[in-house]
Amino acid sequence: MNKQDWLEYFEAVNGREATEAEIEQAQLAGEFEAEVVAEPSTVQEIAEESVVETTVVQAPAEKQVATGNTQNTPQSQTEGGSQFKAASSNFWNWLVDAWKNPTKEDDSQYNGLITLGITAALLGITVYTLANKLVNSISSAFGQSSSSNADLSVFLIGFVTFALFLFSLTLSSFISRRFIYQDESYTFMKSFAWFGRATALTAPLSLLIFLLVLMGSFQLAGFLLAVFFLLVGTALTYSLLPVGNKTQFDNYYRFLIAVVLSGVIVGIFFRIEYSILGNYIRQTPLGDLSQFFNPMSF
Repeated sequence: MNKQDWLEYFEAVNGREATEAEIEQAQLAGEFEAEVVAEPSTVQEIAEESVVETTVVQAPAEKQVATGNTQNTPQSQTEGGSQFKAASSNFWNWLVDAWKNPTKEDDSQYNGLITLGITAALLGITVYTLANKLVNSISSAFGQSSSSNADLSVFLIGFVTFALFLFSLTLSSFISRRFIYQDESYTFMKSFAWFGRATALTAPLSLLIFLLVLMGSFQLAGFLLAVFFLLVGTALTYSLLPVGNKTQFDNYYRFLIAVVLSGVIVGIFFRIEYSILGNYIRQTPLGDLSQFFNPMSF
């Protein structure tokens, strides 16, 4: 990857131009090749050699095209690998910085959203693993074979459930900051960036919960799940704190309205998530438990 390609890629990922320090750091890390300016005499010699070779030997057009394609394929693969390496490095640096400074403002547009997606996916895998262990335990209790596994749709149900939960928190933060506190700079995408950064610790925590469930440490996994809800709840509360005062209402009442509105939004999404779980359980051998997921019971 040359310098110009790296600059365009950096601007596409981070939504801004790279600083001189970032360019120098990327060059030292080998993320792009330094441009070498040839001397005028060297350029002239190369041009003369090219003219001589073109005059003496002229390959068929078909052979040139084939040769060009053969050479471009490894080059394209190398550039793709370099771009992926650069993106992974940038995301990792952002994630570590988010762990250290959760509320720091940055220009990243998608890292927060990616972090929320990773968290939801890990918790979805955790639900799938837990369902497998539950199915095997029930099968063993009735003297049946314990080699059966839960359907992969369990992962999808778990992923959608936690994704909706995180989305409801982010939506609550956006509506409160944008409409109650009238912070016009707090856009919908910025709410994902901010909330994903504020809850960056939930990604490794979700991975740890999955590993504990996989090893059968359900009590410790349940404790860490409670810590997970504490972290996201704290992040939501922090985002609802008063910012400025562009209205005639006191900050206390604006905060009270924000809390009530967020509770309503999260409650609506909770009913949706509860219904999804109830409808799925009614279609499984655990259908007797569906009474606990009946939305009408609330």
